[in-house]
Amino acid sequence: SIHSWSGLGIRKYISRSECREMRTNAALMTRMKKTQVLIIDEISMLDATMLDSIDLVCRTLKDSDAPFGGIQIVLVGDFFQLPPITRGGTPAEFAFSSAAWRAATPLVCYLTEQHRQEDDEYLGILSAIRDGSFDHTHASSILSREGDGDELDSDTPRLFTHNADVDRINDE
Repeated sequence: SIHSWSGLGIRKYISRSECREMRTNAALMTRMKKTQVLIIDEISMLDATMLDSIDLVCRTLKDSDAPFGGIQIVLVGDFFQLPPITRGGTPAEFAFSSAAWRAATPLVCYLTEQHRQEDDEYLGILSAIRDGSFDHTHASSILSREGDGDELDSDTPRLFTHNADVDRINDE
């Protein structure tokens, strides 16, 4: 994970002095010196403070004032999907709110073509949910597909809210 790669572990915030102490970690220093490109997937789950900490670690260990110590950063993800992970109920800010994001001045690319879904009606529903325009016509369409769980084929995907239910079905 990015937490392990950067040497931050479970920490979300790191001070400059703690970063300088990380220079004694030979494996981390070797990894950092070899890194030219860093790809962070699911960037929407990483909060602003964590991205700033990763930037500080990279700058300190690479001994460079360039954003992320001069490492090329590729940030991948969809901010409409998963929000930053938080602990203790403290709201987190998205990574794009960080000083590191602003300093890196990333080139943002939007993918506009859908390859995972060919059903236009269903794709319209998913898009409406994604952009907040879901309305009663979308709900009606979904409800029209509702059926009794007993009449489903065994290969029909099922959605559950709890792992225990998934485990029970898989065990059956």
